[in-house]
Amino acid sequence: MNEFKLLLFYKVASEGNFSKAAEELLISQPAVSKQIQSIETELGIKLLDRDKTGVSMTPGGKILFEHSVQILSQYTKLRNDLSLLTEQLSGELTIGASTTIAQYVLPPLLAQFQRANPSIKITLINENTETIEALLQKNKISLGIIEGLPKSSTLKYTLFKKDELVLLTHKSSKYSRIESCSLEKLKQIDLVLREKGSGTLEVFENFLLQHKCNLKDFKVLIQLGSTESIKLFLKHTDAMGVISVHAMTESIANEEFRVIEIDEGRINRNFYFVHTKGTPDKLVKKFMSYIKNKIRM
Repeated sequence: MNEFKLLLFYKVASEGNFSKAAEELLISQPAVSKQIQSIETELGIKLLDRDKTGVSMTPGGKILFEHSVQILSQYTKLRNDLSLLTEQLSGELTIGASTTIAQYVLPPLLAQFQRANPSIKITLINENTETIEALLQKNKISLGIIEGLPKSSTLKYTLFKKDELVLLTHKSSKYSRIESCSLEKLKQIDLVLREKGSGTLEVFENFLLQHKCNLKDFKVLIQLGSTESIKLFLKHTDAMGVISVHAMTESIANEEFRVIEIDEGRINRNFYFVHTKGTPDKLVKKFMSYIKNKIRM
């Protein structure tokens, strides 16, 4: 089975729909159906079932799908490595980045990298740390950049950049004149936090545990899926939020938000490159090296 057939099956199985796969691959729906039939004939097993809701995988289809993810990933790595023999970077990079990193740290760096390497196609997926790690383990992305704590024994973590979480409130909040706050006092104040699975929440919870506190003892008003949604929510409520300082630089500078010092100390954390164990393909290594050099400048 050639790469195109494998990609075609992967697209149909992923989308659960022949027409969507045809649109993505720029071929007709009958051509997709014909190729799927050809694959089933070649393998001697039925791979897909059709019904009114779309397409579902048979047990054989699920096995092929699992292998197709890994094989297509290897094809991408092969092309990337071969392109580097000529010192002309080309290929595809699919990067998964935690929300804060994807929104506030990576965009200018990606722009610089792509200007220097116009033949590289980059896809950036914005998810929380937990999801990024799951995508890596399924070989659905080339590289992750996360803000959570390293915890998977099957992944390799490399320091990317240092960060700090800050406790803050909007200038219109009744707490805006507070200079500092102990964790004990913070237990009586409404908190706006990130959702379960986010690296920001994980680091904050770890900070609390270091000081013999538990999140369940705090008044969590709401948990939201992005830093921007927390900022907007805080504008309209008397509450405090915990957010990366990278996301708040401009807002703090123009005095829209006030940072409240925590008596027990600062909440420092690291951003990490993360990939599956073993040597990453050369294009991933080049990207990591380029970005780290830019961070140092």
